[in-house]
Amino acid sequence: MKKSNAGRIVSYILIVMVIVVAIGVCAHFTDGFESEFKTFYATVNGKDVMNLSGGYVLTPESPMSVDVKYTFGAFNKEETKDFSYNIVPNKNAEGNLEFVVDGETHYLSDETNLAEGFVVEKTEKSLKLMPKGGLTDILKALYPDSEISDCTGKGYPDMFTLILTSYDGKSNVNLHFGLSISVSGVTLDKAVIEL
Repeated sequence: MKKSNAGRIVSYILIVMVIVVAIGVCAHFTDGFESEFKTFYATVNGKDVMNLSGGYVLTPESPMSVDVKYTFGAFNKEETKDFSYNIVPNKNAEGNLEFVVDGETHYLSDETNLAEGFVVEKTEKSLKLMPKGGLTDILKALYPDSEISDCTGKGYPDMFTLILTSYDGKSNVNLHFGLSISVSGVTLDKAVIEL
């Protein structure tokens, strides 16, 4: 009888462990039970993103590298079919950038596809994204035959959104990012500096 009780205890422990693992997997793929179970997600800088994430800062020297994954891709080869992407303004961001094209005022939020302003290296399961320079360079790539106002120093965090879409168009992952705004110079006021 002692062996039988020990066997039951081990069985109960194993059942509890399976339940805990199942809950953990569900929590991971539902973004902490905040969304539906995700079968399509992305990994950025080693972190899984189920729905959306932000705060990424890109420069030509520091691109964003993204791996796209399908939850059941290892078991269902039909589900590892490619993905699509688009780059749009982040309309939820604070502010709306204004710029001038051939003397006419434009707003960044009115743009629907900013991909021409970026260098994109895409494979079936990954994407590497880098800007073609600063904000002015991105806008010049969008309007190559036009005169663009200088946008040096303009911008705000998470100005752009990289939208990754699963092969069947049913799932999206949104990655908000901005550009590193370089400082062109510093002016010191001698009257204010105290020694």
